[in-house]
Amino acid sequence: MKRPFDDVSGSNFAGTNTTKPVFLTKVQRQQLAFERRQDLIERQKKRQDAILSKYRPSDSSSHKSSDSGRSERDRESNRDRDRERERGRRRARESDRESEMRKCKRALVDLVAESERRREKLAQRELQAIKEQYLGYEKPKKREIKTSQKFRLSFDWENTEDTSRDIPEPARGPALVREGFSCWNGSSRAEEACRA
Repeated sequence: MKRPFDDVSGSNFAGTNTTKPVFLTKVQRQQLAFERRQDLIERQKKRQDAILSKYRPSDSSSHKSSDSGRSERDRESNRDRDRERERGRRRARESDRESEMRKCKRALVDLVAESERRREKLAQRELQAIKEQYLGYEKPKKREIKTSQKFRLSFDWENTEDTSRDIPEPARGPALVREGFSCWNGSSRAEEACRA
């Protein structure tokens, strides 16, 4: 036989807590976390104060007034230094922003000019296409070369094209042709062949 759900106080559950869990909203959870964090910070501060009190001299009340004046001046000078640094950083950031803006403006102007050039080229091409469509396309005529001109050999050359002067000095002598041998001066083997 099945037991109803309300009858939970059976032998299996004797001695257990029968309270239902409580679900917290997000705001309540944040509030609890904040309180825990505050407690932790207070404990840390107390611990730091205890550590610092160990190392502080107890009879420093006479030096306290002069030290406080120095420390006040030091704090003011540190604040002034920090302010100056912050001003310098701010100026540097502003100059960086200005230079970036100038670069962006230049790039934008270049981009606009490039797009304008492209539009002009496209308009010229379209105009040319319309002209070709209505007026017709004129192919450039090829210049016809007569066959006699094509195969005509030219034996005229300039002095700079003359290669006969590139031959070395000893080999420029008269060529000796005998029995099928061509001999140039300065070649002993060729001369022997020519004498034979």
